[in-house]
Amino acid sequence: MLNIFKLFSKKTQKSNNALPKNGNVEHYFANELESCEFIKKECHDIVLKHLTHQINLNKTSNKLTAEEKRSLGVNKRLSITHDLVNVLTESGLTQSNPKDILTSIYYRATFAKTKDDSIKQYIDLGVKKYKISACDDEGDCEWCKSMDGKKLSVSEDINELIKNNCKCKSHCRLCISAVLNF
Repeated sequence: MLNIFKLFSKKTQKSNNALPKNGNVEHYFANELESCEFIKKECHDIVLKHLTHQINLNKTSNKLTAEEKRSLGVNKRLSITHDLVNVLTESGLTQSNPKDILTSIYYRATFAKTKDDSIKQYIDLGVKKYKISACDDEGDCEWCKSMDGKKLSVSEDINELIKNNCKCKSHCRLCISAVLNF
């Protein structure tokens, strides 16, 4: 049973259950980049700088002209920079909005880190289970909808389940919350 004093105390018990995750968000960005077919491998360092807000590949004065967009097959209404085009693979350029690739990577990585951090806190507090909540809108894939309301053990890796099952367009938006038993 969860000790209520543990929940509100400043000191939390350290868990022996070490999650195999690095607490650094760059680790999550690097993992997402490794599995992304739309970013050139040799450009991961540049994209990592974009994801950590050191540079902005979308906001430079080096914009593609209408003719350049046409020759690349990019939507002529989009404002796209040469800097962004230079990091994309051919399949990345064929996406309806290539800028969304970077946004999707950012959200997948930061949401994964948040879930891992939450589960680590649950473990430290002695929580045994967490509950999954879907957004319950058209943005949820069928798997995410099926997970709504399910309770999982803190030993189950929600990010691995998401990686293997979620088909949401940009990123999984499932949320988790501790199941408290008093």
